[in-house]
Amino acid sequence: MKILYLVDFDLNYPSGILNKIFQQTNIWVDNGHKVKIVSTKPSRSKDKIQLKGILKKSYYSTKKNNSLNNYWFKLINSKKFLKDINTFNPHIIYYRQGIWYPGLSKVLRSYPSIMEVNTNDLIEINNEPLIRRIIYRLGRTTILNQIVGIVTVTDELNTLYDFKNIPKITIGNGYIFDQSHIKKKIQLERPQLVFVGSPNCQWHGVDKIYYMAERLTEFDFHIIGIKGDTSSDNLKFYGYLSIQEIKNIYAFCDVAIGSLSLYLAGVQESSTLKVREYLSNGLPVILGGYDVDMKGSAYILELPNTIDNVRDSIPKIKQFILSWQNKSIDTSEVIQKLSYDIKEKKRLSFFEQTVKEIG
Repeated sequence: MKILYLVDFDLNYPSGILNKIFQQTNIWVDNGHKVKIVSTKPSRSKDKIQLKGILKKSYYSTKKNNSLNNYWFKLINSKKFLKDINTFNPHIIYYRQGIWYPGLSKVLRSYPSIMEVNTNDLIEINNEPLIRRIIYRLGRTTILNQIVGIVTVTDELNTLYDFKNIPKITIGNGYIFDQSHIKKKIQLERPQLVFVGSPNCQWHGVDKIYYMAERLTEFDFHIIGIKGDTSSDNLKFYGYLSIQEIKNIYAFCDVAIGSLSLYLAGVQESSTLKVREYLSNGLPVILGGYDVDMKGSAYILELPNTIDNVRDSIPKIKQFILSWQNKSIDTSEVIQKLSYDIKEKKRLSFFEQTVKEIG
């Protein structure tokens, strides 16, 4: 089967999402399928990331990287996108949910198209500029009318599309577990916590990590990926770090922190790549809400998904941290639940069954 993976982000800029797609498509290729990734967002880098065994098409722009320029790029290049896709002539398009633009509808109806849903998009779009919100909402129905199947990363997101009488499945995010690359645990006298996130994501709940640091002064907190100011001796901001630099910090940390304010993203349930990265590095996790694949796990402290979840749970958080100090989780159960190999075979089966059903 020839699979066209249609996305809307820079294919030449390293990221967790890009790594996810590379891991997925590698398994598709290993299972005998031919894969091409096409991005409608132009790259600003001429240094192309090469993928073994996978075709990749990205476009280049010298314009400033912002929503307006990126959308304009889609408008003037929609025919080029379709031409490149037609040249590949896929059996199926796997479309990562994004914003509609003139030309996208023709792409999606030209081939059987299955959409991947990663967020409650109608809540998340509220964080975007007004014009983008308007375009997104107007085009969303048009996109939904062109697709033949939906894959969501949580059961909760799946229920948002109950009104669509098309095949649907929930497949939480997976992870590649390479135990040989996990650094040996460095034991320190004071418990160490780490959070890795991105700027301007309110659902991360970074304000609650500030509160933890204020109340739990005997613990040290390390925040990566976000710049911030603090007068606290036990709270440190790093900004952007490379994957290896992050792993060096994981090596001396005892507990990791996931998103603590999921209610701001309109969800209770998550399936984040970052939590999977934490677990693969042997770190237990403090999380607001719960993870679709890891509900009830002893190594995840599931806090209520409420505004006061941290404030009301300080004793429980302290106990959890102390119970895991200088320890690592047993990753064997995690591997069974989160292995990409298992999840991608399930996804490929869904592709094949959906295409078969529509003839």
